[in-house]
Amino acid sequence: MTDYEFAQAAHPHSWLLVADNLYEQSKGLLRQFPTGKTMQLDGNGTLLCEWPSSSRSTFLLAGFALENAIKAFLVYENPQWVSNGILARPLRSHRLVALSQQS
Repeated sequence: MTDYEFAQAAHPHSWLLVADNLYEQSKGLLRQFPTGKTMQLDGNGTLLCEWPSSSRSTFLLAGFALENAIKAFLVYENPQWVSNGILARPLRSHRLVALSQQS
């Protein structure tokens, strides 16, 4: 990847576009509810609980979308965090509360 390509990929708008794409994918999964179910059984085979299988994927994608949206603001506020072809340590975190507190 060239320096220019890295700069374009690391641009705040690019982070926001990825966030939007991930969010749209999570909405698409949500529309397909329920696509299956996950069940938890005890040792005797008694059903303890069940939930839609797609819920985990939906929430993971939505969380990842939120993470990318927060990082878009962080990159906008701290452009030096994407210099020299690497991401600064704060941008490599996945801790949403910590990331949001930095913005």
